[in-house]
Amino acid sequence: YECISNFGFNEDQVKDILKTTDTNTGRQFFTNTHRAVLDRHHLLLTPTRSPNTTEEVFLNAPTEKVDLQDCVIYASISNQLPTHFEKNTAHLAMDKLTFPLKFRRWKSGDVFQPIGMNGRQQKLKDFFVNNKLSLLDKEKIWILESSGVICWIVGWRVDERFRIDEGCKEVLVLERKV
Repeated sequence: YECISNFGFNEDQVKDILKTTDTNTGRQFFTNTHRAVLDRHHLLLTPTRSPNTTEEVFLNAPTEKVDLQDCVIYASISNQLPTHFEKNTAHLAMDKLTFPLKFRRWKSGDVFQPIGMNGRQQKLKDFFVNNKLSLLDKEKIWILESSGVICWIVGWRVDERFRIDEGCKEVLVLERKV
């Protein structure tokens, strides 16, 4: 109680928090200013989210810079296939994209086709569980979509349908900088 009372949590809330078990991962407790989230063996405290948080940002051209609040995405076009891949860089086939591209937060029911799963779909919810992301981590994830289809989980994985191949003439390179 002494540790979290300064964040507005009362004794009853603290008792409820202490009664919960590991099976309640994701359970949330709120005050006027903060939120406590149970995540496996941890209690994560965060300020409540501002209602003015941007939820959609558009990339109108393949050579723009996009500010996503917690990171910046730099877009460019390349005529060369990459020799290596990095987690915070996406290489997408230009001929498979339709502009404007939309950055948005993930939502329940989202699915994509991760590279390496032979075209099978995976729910983003399952992808996040497999990667052991907390609720707070999931809320920070941005999704890039083209014509309503997910093409990149920003900073994580490119969708199979937008991957580059040998026949690709132009590559959209998206670099995430924190």
